[in-house]
Amino acid sequence: MTIYGERSESPVLIESIVAFIDLLGSKDAAVDLEHQQRRLNQLVNGLSRARDIAALPQVDGYAATATFTDNIVVGYPLDETGYPESRDAEKIWAVLIRVLGSAAGYQLELAKEGLFVRGGMAIGPLWIDDLFAFGGGLNSAYRIESEVARYPRILVSNEIVELARWIKPYLSGTSRPWLENYLLRGWDGAVFVNYLFDESTRIHPASDFLDAHKMAIGAGLYENQSQPVVYEKYLWLRTYHNFFCHKFGKTEYVMDTRDELYEFFPFDLESEQ
Repeated sequence: MTIYGERSESPVLIESIVAFIDLLGSKDAAVDLEHQQRRLNQLVNGLSRARDIAALPQVDGYAATATFTDNIVVGYPLDETGYPESRDAEKIWAVLIRVLGSAAGYQLELAKEGLFVRGGMAIGPLWIDDLFAFGGGLNSAYRIESEVARYPRILVSNEIVELARWIKPYLSGTSRPWLENYLLRGWDGAVFVNYLFDESTRIHPASDFLDAHKMAIGAGLYENQSQPVVYEKYLWLRTYHNFFCHKFGKTEYVMDTRDELYEFFPFDLESEQ
């Protein structure tokens, strides 16, 4: 029984933040048995940890997940009743920080295995049980992932950005920068999850991970020089990696490059652009 099933004896759509996340490269990976075995090892090691992180079971079972192959759907009811008119700023803050931490943690665990994802995050009605996920919120998140995200990033919808602005007056002096740091804005105006920030918040040093992240991106660039569509995604990752290292004082892990093709901006709750 999921958190959704606990609300009612029969399926009821609940207003939720919904994340749909897809692992990149699975269809094109592995043409021979050796590569397939290496890919399988990456998937087993990364996905098992990542799915545990995404559901955040160590918190209080507030989220629910549905998984199929290398995709995952995560649902977070917006409040205890599931009805929009019952929204409370403190509860919304708790849900937002959970869902952003969940999405960031999922990306991080896979990135540690050299695997990268693309995803979408939206608000809408959702039902999840042990068999399937259903609802307009899932449809919206899937459309963002498949039609808008393009690069290895989890985009958040405009509705989620507006929800973050709605709770702005209720945030403490420490909560606001925490929320803003979990998000970045691209040159195209799209807001996405700053997953490397999740690593910077942990007690242990992030140096080993940043070095591994750098190596994984470098390997992707080298291996995909003849595949422009895939190569472009690793160029995007390189720029994101370098932006993070500069912003958080980890310049020793910046990747060599003559110029950056993409531009990122810190997310600001005050900004409309």
